[in-house]
Amino acid sequence: MQRWSYPIGCILDGAPLAQREVYGPRAFIIGEEQHGPDVFGKWTPQKLASYGIKAFAEDALPVDGNVWPCLPGVPEEVEDELTIRRTYPNATPDEAGWAAHQEQRGWAVRADRNARMASCDWTQLPDAPLSAEGKAAWAAYRQALRDVPEQAGFPLVEWPLAPV
Repeated sequence: MQRWSYPIGCILDGAPLAQREVYGPRAFIIGEEQHGPDVFGKWTPQKLASYGIKAFAEDALPVDGNVWPCLPGVPEEVEDELTIRRTYPNATPDEAGWAAHQEQRGWAVRADRNARMASCDWTQLPDAPLSAEGKAAWAAYRQALRDVPEQAGFPLVEWPLAPV
């Protein structure tokens, strides 16, 4: 939904705005004129701008090399005759947020690994209906599961394949 920047003094919901604010299309009063939200679909951007109402756009937060959102810093608003665009030129990488995210993902991978280990515990019991080669294959698989947290790039892992 398009958002709009309403000017100081514009009356929304019965109260005049003390500062420019951004909302979706809504009824407004400017001066003595009252208009419903339908004008946003009928009027040109130039006519809306003549009332001090401008289309509002916001750039997405930049991301770092891990495609993790940056901290926004102080946003800047660039205004022309019809629009206001909020940008984030001072955004900085969120290293603490990325580290916490990676730690949480690591715990989720370990939980998955533990479930995979539990599902094949039976293969190592002395009376498991497996040949010596079968038991050895399952033992190697279980060792590969134990080694998952040591993979380069952890918590992005390549899961070992269970024996068939």
